[in-house]
Amino acid sequence: LLFSMINEHLPVEAFLVTGSLSVGGYKVFTHSPIKPQLTQKSGVIGQWNGHAWVEVEDIIFDLSIFRTVFAPSTSDHIQRTFEDRFNRDTAYLVGQKSKLIEMGIEYRPLEQLFEDDATIFIQSSEKMKLIRI
Repeated sequence: LLFSMINEHLPVEAFLVTGSLSVGGYKVFTHSPIKPQLTQKSGVIGQWNGHAWVEVEDIIFDLSIFRTVFAPSTSDHIQRTFEDRFNRDTAYLVGQKSKLIEMGIEYRPLEQLFEDDATIFIQSSEKMKLIRI
């Protein structure tokens, strides 16, 4: 939704990307390609073990990272790694890519998604009752 809203309403270009995330040299998310699932005719994403975020110039918008990291199923090591850098009550991450790298947080984009792909993500989220449109 953020990707689409930025591109529709602001004079900047946002990119929706998937890739890997490392914190303190420790891989938190490895890349799992989503494009093959997005080409299926069902128009719904089932299970996907990857990570996506929005980039605008040097800014990273990661709206799900803390919900994921502090979920009960996430390892204590990953949670401690994030607690060393952020407050546990943080809701989302918005930061300069260059500053995040200085903090040891490295987002590595590997797949660029487009508006049609975002639409499938939005429809899937709605069908899974994660959002209401």
